[in-house]
Amino acid sequence: MDFLVLFIGYIMSFVIGSILYYFRDSQTLNTGVVGYIKRTLGQICISLAPKVLIKWLNDTANAVLTSSNPFMQIMFCLMVLLGHSILVIDVLPYLFVYDPDGDHITLPIIFCFANFFFMHLSCYPDPGEITSKNQKYFMSLYKSDGVLYHPDAFCKTCKIVRPPRSKHCSTCKKCVHRFDHHCVWTNNCVAGFNQRWFILYLLSVCIMCGNGTYMTYKCLCLIVRSKKLMDTQYIDPNTREVHPITLYILIQHLFMEYPHTMFLLFALPSVIILLGSLAAYHIYLVTTNQTTNERYKLYDIVQKSKLDNKDPHIINDIQSMRPFNKGLWKNIQEVIFPRRQLNKLFHKRQR
Repeated sequence: MDFLVLFIGYIMSFVIGSILYYFRDSQTLNTGVVGYIKRTLGQICISLAPKVLIKWLNDTANAVLTSSNPFMQIMFCLMVLLGHSILVIDVLPYLFVYDPDGDHITLPIIFCFANFFFMHLSCYPDPGEITSKNQKYFMSLYKSDGVLYHPDAFCKTCKIVRPPRSKHCSTCKKCVHRFDHHCVWTNNCVAGFNQRWFILYLLSVCIMCGNGTYMTYKCLCLIVRSKKLMDTQYIDPNTREVHPITLYILIQHLFMEYPHTMFLLFALPSVIILLGSLAAYHIYLVTTNQTTNERYKLYDIVQKSKLDNKDPHIINDIQSMRPFNKGLWKNIQEVIFPRRQLNKLFHKRQR
């Protein structure tokens, strides 16, 4: 099998695996034909794999993904440094040779530092921890809707009544205001006070990867043009006939001669698609004033209503519920300027 086919298969496996992980709780991936295939493949893998390996994988996954630790933060930083080392070693020398007048350094440095800056803001500032001291403040911000949130919700761990739109994070061991989800890459909750930084973190990764894709593509184009590879010919190994080079053969040749550069060219767009989709999803949540946690809760309520054979009109009303939607501009303000908007809401409720 051709090396190019194997590599494309690897990239597709990475993309599909990432989708199955990030959207593992999605209704689409757990029902119908897709859900059946997913469950069947999972059962086959479990039956074929040694029990010792399965136990080790489960223990490792639990240690890394369900406890507060910096492992995934370190892994992300290492991946960013690895990508930039390939740019420095394998891409920049050719760019400076074939395009000596161009500025090939400024943008990568800016995008890299911007990404680490937004990552820092996503990792370390308070996402909105609720304690006994500020619990009354958060209780006054939103009213319980009686469906997603109830006024008597009590957190047995934190020993407080949970304000509406909050949730106890089992990883961080604390209740968090406007909880969305816990992100292993930032080792922090994505919630009311840091969701804006998390979205910018995702977008900065996409921009950084987009710039890397452009640089590698430009580098390879310059190599092909300078060496006049499109004017060359190749010998068919089966017929021994000479043919003009094709794009497929050219790509295979570039893979063999410049493997690191070609790897970036194919891998970086995959990252852009995955994280770009995640960023778009969070932007949608911002514009409708929802959280991932609330969407999951709503899905569970709808499924329970269907099992209880409730009226379809009632189920449709539940599905379309947006109890905290204030309109596009106010929804965006609540995420961009969370403390200012919440203070306004607090003083308004105190009158």
